[in-house]
Amino acid sequence: MNNDYRGSTAELDFNFSDTLEGVKLEMAIANRTARDLGSALVGVGFDLPDFVKSFKYDRGTSTYGQVYRNAALPPFSWTFDLGVRSRNMQPSGNPEDNTFAGGNPIAGLLPGQTTKISWFVNAGDLNARALEDYMYRAYLNQNLRAAGRFEQVGSQGQGKDRVLGVIKFVQPPQEVPEPGGWLGLTAISAAIALYGGRGGRKKAKLVRCSQR
Repeated sequence: MNNDYRGSTAELDFNFSDTLEGVKLEMAIANRTARDLGSALVGVGFDLPDFVKSFKYDRGTSTYGQVYRNAALPPFSWTFDLGVRSRNMQPSGNPEDNTFAGGNPIAGLLPGQTTKISWFVNAGDLNARALEDYMYRAYLNQNLRAAGRFEQVGSQGQGKDRVLGVIKFVQPPQEVPEPGGWLGLTAISAAIALYGGRGGRKKAKLVRCSQR
């Protein structure tokens, strides 16, 4: 979190399902910042397990069209495996414009807005349920991490926020009807809250629901 953190918050809702292309990781992204504060969530960085061999990205209708590997986001001293970001206002030719942390991104999510992006990942022998469980524990123990990049923060749009994520909740696994009878899919979701606070990162209340 940046030292002059102003109060931007967001939520990433991870939904896992088995498909013929591998495990589909759908991320619902929401800017939960107070409307009277104002901010634009222009980028999200996150980690994947080391055993994920490959991935395919589908941005859907979102503005997050730029993908970065080993995405750096100061003031954090490490990189995130993947980062997605909206486009720059103007391409200046500056190399920093084409980095996860650089440039002057526009078309980010404003307070109250949401979008969805998807990743099809090759997780080896793990199915959706096993990958969800692994990632849940890894994010809970902070072996994997996620972060959000906010720009145009404040009434005059003069600030910026950089915040880390914490596990917020996990929904019970739900069986999804078979599509065409070829495979029974399992949809599971976990949410990560991105927010900060004075004196260090606050912890979200953790609630893990039991399977119904």
